[in-house]
Amino acid sequence: MTVRIVLHIGPMKTGTSALAAALAAAQRRAALPPGVLYPVDELWLERDGRITKHGQIKDLAPLVVPERLRPTGGTSTPSEVRAALERLIPVARERAAGGAATVILINETAGRVADAPAVVAALRELADEVVLVLGVREPRAAAASVIGQGVRTWERMDERSLRASRVLRGALRGPEHDYARLIRVWGGAHPAVPLLLLPYLEGERGSGALMQRFGELIGVGGLPAPPATARGELVHPGLGRDDLRRLARLKRWAVLLGWVPGVRQRIQQRFALEAKEASRRARPASSRPFSLSVRDARWVLDHAQPSVAAVRQHLGARAEEPVWQEWFAQLEVGPGVR
Repeated sequence: MTVRIVLHIGPMKTGTSALAAALAAAQRRAALPPGVLYPVDELWLERDGRITKHGQIKDLAPLVVPERLRPTGGTSTPSEVRAALERLIPVARERAAGGAATVILINETAGRVADAPAVVAALRELADEVVLVLGVREPRAAAASVIGQGVRTWERMDERSLRASRVLRGALRGPEHDYARLIRVWGGAHPAVPLLLLPYLEGERGSGALMQRFGELIGVGGLPAPPATARGELVHPGLGRDDLRRLARLKRWAVLLGWVPGVRQRIQQRFALEAKEASRRARPASSRPFSLSVRDARWVLDHAQPSVAAVRQHLGARAEEPVWQEWFAQLEVGPGVR
């Protein structure tokens, strides 16, 4: 009996929440293919509602990220994470019933880890095989989604702008979707550990197609779609421009008047209500999320050229496959194309 660990290293806004929600729901109702295990609840370190990710994997190595961008929810020691994995591997072997077992882990912050070889080495000590998966999204859509996520998150008070050049410049958000760096760091983490690229297609929002593609990529066949898909809803919807502007305005008022006793708390309460209502409006798959201006889209495309080249080079002959031809074709349409 062999155990393989498949680690999806993100980055965020490449469908990780949809994948995690679908896998967690399928694990809880015993609907995953035979031999496939997605650790949730008592099989992992904590329970995180209907969307369960394995953020503690990041604690196997230090993060290279500013303090304000460190994931919330506390940290675990390397020994705690290792202990959780050590408890998990025998369960996976048992559930494989004499065949091969696949343990799927999702950690969208792994791309910020400073020592990728240390993470991979720790996983290889526990499993017979390790496979890495990197989600790849069209740069302008990824940038817009990252900007929207920052604005809608109250704890990121310094992210109040919808301008890509302001938010993504330098260390603030620079490494987030730097595929050239991610491929270089994680693709070279260990010669025996492959890095597979998973394309995210904008036209498939809310369809469950990403789940099927992920299952095929890692060789476990069809995986169940997120429950929200059957309802025509998105798992983690992107908010529209007007809603984001309202939330950004509330943040600016909090910064300006937060020193007045009680004012910041009242603004935060209003922010929470506005964000909840905006999320409700954005949940239908037919909704239109925030997108970049033509100027910002051009700026993002210009800065993404090394990443696009790195994706094509890493794929090699696979870049000619229909799904990847469709992914690259996204770069030729829409705002910012010269």
